[in-house]
Amino acid sequence: MALPSGPAALRHTLLLLPALLSSGCGELEPQIDGQTWAERALRENERHAFTCRVAGGPGTPRLAWYLDGQLQEANTSRLLSVGGEAFSGGTSTFTVTAHRAQHELNCSLQDPSSGRSANASVILNVQWLLATRVEVPLLGIVVAAGLALGTLVGFSTLVACLVCRKE
Repeated sequence: MALPSGPAALRHTLLLLPALLSSGCGELEPQIDGQTWAERALRENERHAFTCRVAGGPGTPRLAWYLDGQLQEANTSRLLSVGGEAFSGGTSTFTVTAHRAQHELNCSLQDPSSGRSANASVILNVQWLLATRVEVPLLGIVVAAGLALGTLVGFSTLVACLVCRKE
């Protein structure tokens, strides 16, 4: 999947910057469906469950979902604590029903012990129902109209030739 060019590329690069600069040395890093950053194509009104996972580490982090910058309630969350000191892993699932106005989904991790935060992002490419449901029938109508016009022109030419020969 190629990154966009132009001004959009700068925005996407800035989203990736924290992930690129992090050393990964003992730091907690969330991933949505196995990736820190991704783009997902969805049809309008399609439902898709995204899962945010974070590997174990010191302390118990908090996971939160943001859809276009607005805090969301997760459908299911599970953090596994071991002795209250370290946690072995956590997951949180958020189901999106895609709408045209939605552009970005973030899973945000807040580590209370260090105060650090990290994000994983999915850019939502929502394809409109108009584009998916009307495109094929519209193409059929255009092709049929072209064939009908061709047939009409052909018959008109034939009739004109027959009339000219009789005179």
